[in-house]
Amino acid sequence: MGAIFGVEKYARSLMKVVEERGIELNTRHNLVELDADNRLASFQLLDEFGKPTGRTKDLEYSLMHIAPPCSPVKALREFAAIQANLSLTDPNGWVAVHPQTLQCTAFPNVFAIGDCANTPNSKTAAAIDMSSSLKTKGNLKKL
Repeated sequence: MGAIFGVEKYARSLMKVVEERGIELNTRHNLVELDADNRLASFQLLDEFGKPTGRTKDLEYSLMHIAPPCSPVKALREFAAIQANLSLTDPNGWVAVHPQTLQCTAFPNVFAIGDCANTPNSKTAAAIDMSSSLKTKGNLKKL
């Protein structure tokens, strides 16, 4: 993810704070080691697809906020590994949904919201809240 936050409404507000306070924002960095005594963090640098570039970067810090990588729950990851046609989930184990309706692409009676869906947003409470209010009215009619 090359942005500060996956929900545009919050990203704009956060970027304003970053700019006003002169904060150095580092995206596409995967924390691999933290030396708290010396306030030094080592990162693996990622490309635009989130894949390692083979490069690392060490940064001194005074305050650090790290968001851990998100992944689907174990049951969905394991299901993705054994299913032949990848219909319920994508290859990574996220439930495959239409991003505008959250309806499963293979099963019309299945909907997914939050940290199990393969939507392009972050898997946070704010993102879930945004998607739930947008989708509920239309999807209730389908159920």
